[in-house]
Amino acid sequence: MIEYSNLYHLAKKGEYGMIGCILMMLDSDEEKRKVERLYERFNRLMYVVAYNIVQHHEDAEDVVLTSWVKIICHLEKINEKEELQTKSFFVIVVEHAAIDLCRKKNRRKEVYLDELESSPYLSVNDIGINNIEIMQWIHSLPKKYAEVLLLYYVNEFSQKEIADILGITVNSVAIRIYRGRKLLQKEYL
Repeated sequence: MIEYSNLYHLAKKGEYGMIGCILMMLDSDEEKRKVERLYERFNRLMYVVAYNIVQHHEDAEDVVLTSWVKIICHLEKINEKEELQTKSFFVIVVEHAAIDLCRKKNRRKEVYLDELESSPYLSVNDIGINNIEIMQWIHSLPKKYAEVLLLYYVNEFSQKEIADILGITVNSVAIRIYRGRKLLQKEYL
């Protein structure tokens, strides 16, 4: 049996095609025939479900391949005669894999934005945003997020200092900073 990471790279290179890579994971001919039948019946549906969530062709293909790996781990539990049950199982696996991918991509974007903010070479002004606009955006947020963001970014207080000033926990400060930034990113970036 081929390791998943090797399988994934073979599929991405297009050397074996997705079904070929999936079949390489299986040991018995019976399992391979079962997967071929399931692939024929559900692979298109899996792609559509994935694409509707991730909105990108390559990402949808990644989600489908990841889903097949998860499905193969539970192959013995899949009853081909129970079409509706099998279909719903496949859809749930794909939805979760797609959501996981979206979360990972969002984390990467946050890291990138954090790096952009702290870069000595780029300032917010370099991307066409001035301080007045930022202040207006922050003031447009709900008060509990605006005051924390102002204290943190403008006044440069630490999270501990903000917690002491506002009489809330450090954890609450961190959550408000996170949620406030999310609202700003959603609205303005």
